[in-house]
Amino acid sequence: MKVVFVTARYPWPARRGDQLRANQFIRTLTGATELGEGTAPAGVQIELLTPRSRSAEDESPRVNGLRLHSYRRDRRDFVSGLLRAGLGGGSLQSSFFTSRDMGAQLARLAADADVVITQLARLAPAVLALGIPLVYVDLIDALSLNFERRATLDHRVLRPLWSMEAKRLAITERKILESADRACVVCERDRRHLANRLSQSSVDKLDVVRLPTRPGPSDDVARGTSVESPAGSPTLMMTGNLGYFVNRDAVTWWLSSVWPGLRRERPDVRLVVAGSRVGRQLARLLERSGARLVRDPKDLRSLLRSATVSLAPLRAGAGVPVKILEAWAEGVPVVASTWAAAGVGGIDGEDLLVADSTDEWIAMVSALLDEPGTVARLVSRGSQRIVREHSEAACSRELVASLERARSQARSSFD
Repeated sequence: MKVVFVTARYPWPARRGDQLRANQFIRTLTGATELGEGTAPAGVQIELLTPRSRSAEDESPRVNGLRLHSYRRDRRDFVSGLLRAGLGGGSLQSSFFTSRDMGAQLARLAADADVVITQLARLAPAVLALGIPLVYVDLIDALSLNFERRATLDHRVLRPLWSMEAKRLAITERKILESADRACVVCERDRRHLANRLSQSSVDKLDVVRLPTRPGPSDDVARGTSVESPAGSPTLMMTGNLGYFVNRDAVTWWLSSVWPGLRRERPDVRLVVAGSRVGRQLARLLERSGARLVRDPKDLRSLLRSATVSLAPLRAGAGVPVKILEAWAEGVPVVASTWAAAGVGGIDGEDLLVADSTDEWIAMVSALLDEPGTVARLVSRGSQRIVREHSEAACSRELVASLERARSQARSSFD
């Protein structure tokens, strides 16, 4: 079976959510993951159509059944995409992913393909416009929801722009789900958001395919010591792409609203913020706050393993907060906002603690520092969730089942 897989970003190295997702699809389709019950499709050839990488393309792993095709974007593509979005009422996000070269190569590769898989509401309209017989869209998350939330939190000058973009993205997502043969998102929260705006026939085409997370070391492996703190000092940690508004907003809010009061109550506590794309303003704020900044850690998971508590104070965004999955996998208890917890389906008091107000945050963090029994329960339940819902095998089975339904809709068997 020939699968053409079109991505919006070069998949390697896999640092961002869409890159992690692309690797998940590739591993499942090529049978590079153990599925347990059920197996990956046999005899699959993937033609991966992806943007040219700034670094050498030999970064890509040698995967049996995978052939790489690179497309380019140029300034004219961006300008024409921006004009179409502005004049036609389309999403501005799509203008960043317009590529005539992608369209030309895809038309050639899809001529004898069994299915074309593409990513994101940003890229899907250009693929669907080609009239390919069977198209499966991995929306990953509900971008309209992401921008709806951002429109309530970002600088007041930008809020009207994000509000307009949220409305345009909602229209784009509806059209995608009307035209695609099947689609998926990474979490139930986003599926419900989209379903509220769709016809029943479109809702029936939308699945949840969760994101896998590799488990941490076994219990007999000592936690890492990458974060140097005074003996006995508990370490709170926030992680993520700090150039991304969702994470930047979360860190900034928490530093100004929670951290001063928590430090007064618990002066022994240390705060570490680790991630990439750290802007100067945020770096200065972290320095003034007495927090430690770890830029571009080589092994974020190992660093996270040394934390006492992982924090996820997200107020915006969509999809699944990978930082919570990683903390669960590494055996680190989590305190999260209601919004972040909803992205993983977390249950307050069972697999994480939920806090929104300043007082709630101070109380919940203090509870984890003072109550070993609570820590043990959260760590155990979080680990169970990873095995049950986010193992490679469980997520791969969900993906194969969703693709089989797409093929069934096209009156053909997946294999």
